[in-house]
Amino acid sequence: MPERGRDEDEVPAARPKLGSLAQKARGQKLKQARVALFLAGALLILMAGIDLVSFRTQFQQAVDKEILKQGGPGIVQVDRAALQKVEDDAFTITCVIDGAFLFVAIVFFVLGAIVYRFPVPVTIIGLVLFLLTLGAGLVIVAIGGEPEDIAKYLVSGWLFRLLIIIGLASSIKSALAYENERRAETEFGPVV
Repeated sequence: MPERGRDEDEVPAARPKLGSLAQKARGQKLKQARVALFLAGALLILMAGIDLVSFRTQFQQAVDKEILKQGGPGIVQVDRAALQKVEDDAFTITCVIDGAFLFVAIVFFVLGAIVYRFPVPVTIIGLVLFLLTLGAGLVIVAIGGEPEDIAKYLVSGWLFRLLIIIGLASSIKSALAYENERRAETEFGPVV
């Protein structure tokens, strides 16, 4: 009786034939992951841009609110030079934070560009990075804001955030199957 090995005739019978149709469906899920990653990057760019453009107005509103708390414009004396230094320092900090978010946005675009080459790590890294970014934004708002600012952060863009999370989370399983099928094709040849 001949020893059973990996003959070309035995390989197709050794594993189920998923075919290119199943792999194409998984590829569509990876396309969903790519769109979610690009959307995450675009959302971060938009948020950082809005933050930078509206900084001066928000800073002035915070100063006016604090002056009103302490008695009003006629009662509170404001050292304009000291206030300008505080504003400049706050703007520098805002630029550094928004710069970090812009860097993460670029990472999302790179992940979206390579999702077909490394589907499993890219989808997992993308989901974790997006959740960490949301958490970092919440911490930043909580440190520097009022309770209504936290609520505003949580409510603004919630639908986009939810769609990105769902898109990336649901793509992980498909990425695993896609990668396994691709690895099997590399080892055994394409499934007919």
